[in-house]
Amino acid sequence: MLVCCVVVVVVVVVVVVVVVVVVVVVVVVVVVVVVVVVVVAGSSSIRSSNRSSSSSSSSSSRVAVVVVVVVVVVVVVVVVVVVVVVVVVIIVVVVVVVVVVGVVVVVVVV
Repeated sequence: MLVCCVVVVVVVVVVVVVVVVVVVVVVVVVVVVVVVVVVVAGSSSIRSSNRSSSSSSSSSSRVAVVVVVVVVVVVVVVVVVVVVVVVVVIIVVVVVVVVVVGVVVVVVVV
């Protein structure tokens, strides 16, 4: 019985640690993406205000498109990683709970 309690506590701790790590990774990625977007947008707006030619405006629009694509790709990757981690954690928790319940039932019956 003590082993079952220890297993449940370990599973809960692992789940909490995984969730905290995922949240921290998501927050860091979002902050990095926001900083990159702000820096690139600021530098492209400074460049376009310094030069009034059509080539600088087209290059700044290209930079904006690249930034948007990078942001979208990063967000999609982060979402996929979070979903995979959550699914794996749920599967592990279900397996451990089933094993613990099975052990308890066997111990009680025997």
